[in-house]
Amino acid sequence: MKHPPYHLRLNKAVDRHLLVELMQRAKTSNIFNHLDGYTYYGLGGPLLEDFKIIHHYFPDTTLVSFEYDQETYKRQLFHTFTNKIDLRNYSINESINSGTLHDNVIIWLDFIDTDLGCFTQFQSVIKKVESPSIIRITVQSDLKKFKLFLKEKGKEVLIDFEPEQIEDIKKLEDIYEAIYDDYRPALNIQLSLSRGPHFIELVIHMLKIASEKALPSGCGRHFQILNVSSYSDGTQMVSVTGVLANIDDIQKIKELFKDWSHVDFDWNKQSIRLPFISLKERMHLSKLLPMETPSGEALKDELGYTIDEDASTTIDKMEQYARFYRFYPDFVRIQT
Repeated sequence: MKHPPYHLRLNKAVDRHLLVELMQRAKTSNIFNHLDGYTYYGLGGPLLEDFKIIHHYFPDTTLVSFEYDQETYKRQLFHTFTNKIDLRNYSINESINSGTLHDNVIIWLDFIDTDLGCFTQFQSVIKKVESPSIIRITVQSDLKKFKLFLKEKGKEVLIDFEPEQIEDIKKLEDIYEAIYDDYRPALNIQLSLSRGPHFIELVIHMLKIASEKALPSGCGRHFQILNVSSYSDGTQMVSVTGVLANIDDIQKIKELFKDWSHVDFDWNKQSIRLPFISLKERMHLSKLLPMETPSGEALKDELGYTIDEDASTTIDKMEQYARFYRFYPDFVRIQT
């Protein structure tokens, strides 16, 4: 199976480290038992990049990776880096449905599409794991690709659908409703299927509805959102991270995370848009960092030139750098 180079993606690297920071904060708390006994579950991909980072910061944590594709699984075996990892050659959905995913967990459902299964698996995890558990889901939020997906599904759900009607927003809404009716928010769906930024908000609202419907009223548990991030390294993605916890612990969890600079308890997203800058430029800017109030303009002025298509875009991306510079990955050439 062909995979994109996840290990070479700037914004994805930030998204990984946001999870690490969240886990580091959880590890300080008795609520999470200092993460003792927790297992990290995820979809490792061919190089197990996420798992390497988790193992680096939490070397005692047991790691479990799910991969249904046989050839990718062989690559994972080749890239195994620790005896703390358990590589399983079947889909995570099988594990969820069989009930083998239990106890206190940290789990990252990292999907490359926006299929209905993303939302149903998210719900299943929330229902089945113990409290408190850290749950993250990443889904594609690329409007162009979602339209193509709806086109493929059109004939299955609408008798009178013709492929050329893919640009008919009303038809797209009809297909969307037929597939995702359980997660349809009170938004203007036609607008959401017309513009990329609105579609990102639609996906976030759908994930919020999925989390709410997973837990019946009066069950004594709640999925507390901690971070929503959107980013693009070629394809637009959204990551949602929260804690499944007993109602009695929610206020304590908010207290634990309230001063984390990336927290948001209300499902508001932060965007990750790092600039491409050289190691020399980063070293030059280091004397200004960290900033109490991130200023892209100050960093741009320090460089003395724009690093993107115009001054406004440069300032925006340099402000992003000021926020996330600690997570900026290092890509180096090594000669042997």
